[in-house]
Amino acid sequence: MGRAARILTFIAALVALLGATVAVGCGGDDDGGSSGGGSAAAVPEQYRIPETTVKFGNAEFIDHTDAILGVEKGWFEEVGIKLDPEPAGGLYTPADHASTLLSKKVDVLSSNYQILLPALNKTDELKMFAYGDFFIGFALMGDKKFKSFTEIKEAGKSDQEALKEAAAQLEGATLTWSPDPAVRNFGKTVMQGAGLSQSDIKLESLNDAQGVQLMLAGRADFQIGGAPTRITLEKEGFKPIVTAADLTGIVEPPYESSAELAAVSTNGWGTTQDFWESDPDTVMRMASVKWRISQFIADNPDEAAEPHVQQLNRAAGTDLTPEDAKIIYRSIDPYIPFGEQGDLWFNPDKPTYELTMIQAAINQAEAGGTLDKGQAEPEDITIAHLVYARAVELKAEADAAMKATEDGLDGASEEARGTAEDLLAAAKQQYDAFNYLDAARLAKAAQKEVSG
Repeated sequence: MGRAARILTFIAALVALLGATVAVGCGGDDDGGSSGGGSAAAVPEQYRIPETTVKFGNAEFIDHTDAILGVEKGWFEEVGIKLDPEPAGGLYTPADHASTLLSKKVDVLSSNYQILLPALNKTDELKMFAYGDFFIGFALMGDKKFKSFTEIKEAGKSDQEALKEAAAQLEGATLTWSPDPAVRNFGKTVMQGAGLSQSDIKLESLNDAQGVQLMLAGRADFQIGGAPTRITLEKEGFKPIVTAADLTGIVEPPYESSAELAAVSTNGWGTTQDFWESDPDTVMRMASVKWRISQFIADNPDEAAEPHVQQLNRAAGTDLTPEDAKIIYRSIDPYIPFGEQGDLWFNPDKPTYELTMIQAAINQAEAGGTLDKGQAEPEDITIAHLVYARAVELKAEADAAMKATEDGLDGASEEARGTAEDLLAAAKQQYDAFNYLDAARLAKAAQKEVSG
């Protein structure tokens, strides 16, 4: 059973629909991207990957600061990319993500479609293009005196009864939540579970760090924020009252109309339509690094955690430990390897199909008033399905060209064979790094050498 399937087992209501096995045949080799590719193969200058600089942005969450792993491993450099500002880009709060991309302060930004959705009232330029993890970590955090959804269910109540009873504890209480649209959508879904409106609750709009301080000072009863604050509050004795996993466990068809499905999201890297159209090769190479980082975290959480959490703490002012990071990898932001993403996010028959999840988020944003009704379609905010499909096509092209090259080596001249072997070695390195664009290009060049 693949990692994605294990995650969906955790989301009980989706298991039967997603099936017990996830295809893994679309990625690189089994260990592809898990470690450095070794010394770069020597290739003629005309075949080398061109160098470019990408203005890059992070956000103050663990799944939006993972570019540091690609920097420290040299993976961006291997595909000819340098991030600006060095070493791993700038920091932008989610409320500013849309304007940061549209103003061209950055070319690529770590974000998600829920964060960018409100901007669809005015533009369709913003596009997610590659994903790394499946965020299932939103939680309504509260004191241990409050009853959780799980505790109420264990007492014999149904899912809907448990949600209503757990969420009803918000009435008249003080809730601190961040301005992040995705946080707000989750919070509104929880409120709706008990038939509450925002006027029934004392709301404090604060960033995550301030919200934590309010909770610790006893001046707020509940908090909703990102993964770092959830872990911080759990360490301080607070507990999850209602989680995104609780909500997705009660999702029912039609999935695109489900407010619960809008409580989860795919997180990754976004850009603009203009950048994609002007430099699609760089977008494909950036995507390959994202997929390589995802494979590395999935395969090597112990090794990934320390440098990753150091970067997060610098960015967010948190004090998470590597052990905290590994908890987040397992239960809040599980990273999905490239080969498992196809069936999880890009299979239209699944409720977790990317466009279905985006439609659910659009419907929730429209219901909450943050997006004008009928203003947006899922394709307005993503090209990830197109980028993934292109990578799969390029992978098949690389497979065919590498085989043809290997078959033709014996019959080639000594000079042609030497050049072809160098090109083939370089193609295999890029293939194992999920850079199927250059793997296919180099493999085809090698095939041309041996075919005369």
